[in-house]
Amino acid sequence: MSAPQSANVTVVEHPLVLHKLTHLRQKERSTSSFRSLLAEISMLLVYEATRHLPLVYESIETPLASMRAPVLDGSREAEVIAARRDWAAAAKMDPDGVADVFRAVLTMSRRGQR
Repeated sequence: MSAPQSANVTVVEHPLVLHKLTHLRQKERSTSSFRSLLAEISMLLVYEATRHLPLVYESIETPLASMRAPVLDGSREAEVIAARRDWAAAAKMDPDGVADVFRAVLTMSRRGQR
């Protein structure tokens, strides 16, 4: 089910996204369920959109040994959110909504870093 891709479009064919889209499209879907599914899909799409976020490496202690492990480069977070806001505005989307979703995903990712 591959679709053509261009520089401005990314086709996401992840099974979880496709599954949730199917449920979202059902005509008997309630408004609250629709909104909930839309929020879940948004989060999944942010994971795809942040695939290339910059990482830095820090030393950590595991139960077995020390190691250098990747973590998100927090110094670039504001830059990433600003770029997504600009992209959303250019695409005639809600820049605040897009920024909120990105901020939520990045916040969730940091919880595991502490």
